[in-house]
Amino acid sequence: MRKFAYPLFVAGALFLAACGGEKPAEATAEATDSTATASTEETAPAPEATATEEAAPAAEASAPASTSTSAPAAKEKKSAPAAAPTKKIIGTATDLGRFSELANAMTATGLGQILGEDGPFVIFAPNDEAFAKIDPAQKAMFFKPENKQKLINVMKLHVTKGRSTIESLEGTKVVTFNGKLLPVKKTANGFTVGKANVVKANIAATNGMIHEIDAVLLPADY
Repeated sequence: MRKFAYPLFVAGALFLAACGGEKPAEATAEATDSTATASTEETAPAPEATATEEAAPAAEASAPASTSTSAPAAKEKKSAPAAAPTKKIIGTATDLGRFSELANAMTATGLGQILGEDGPFVIFAPNDEAFAKIDPAQKAMFFKPENKQKLINVMKLHVTKGRSTIESLEGTKVVTFNGKLLPVKKTANGFTVGKANVVKANIAATNGMIHEIDAVLLPADY
């Protein structure tokens, strides 16, 4: 019996060894498969992440361009229109503060009352600096009562009818209140009225227009 039992024992042991040796191989294969699967699962998202990272800057770059395109254009500022005049010629000239000598002369001659009417009138208005250019003795002579008519003739030379701008008078000879013709010209430096330069033109009043000049206009016989 021992002769037969020993070979059977050996055969059984070899069978068990053979069976037990296949399981580690299967486990190894399963482990290899799971490792490969895990590796695939971990590395698979990488292309998507790369695509996202590349797409993000493109979106950011396009955002400013869209903002600059949709930005509203700057509106141009429009200058406010000039305020409408509220006073007549003498009142407007007095408010400017540089025609006190002219106001005195108009009052002394009675022309101030005429310029207070509806008109319309155009006055070529000498400023205070213009009156300061006249010889003091000659100016004093004009304001003497006995020489009132001379002063009237001087002041009438500065007034005409209408509401003309200086531009519309260019190249014309204006008929003044004393009947004399007064040429208006345009030069490289601006406008001239007779021998006076226009300092500031087109000062509007309710009953006419004021053109400021830098000299008092005198008739040829004065």
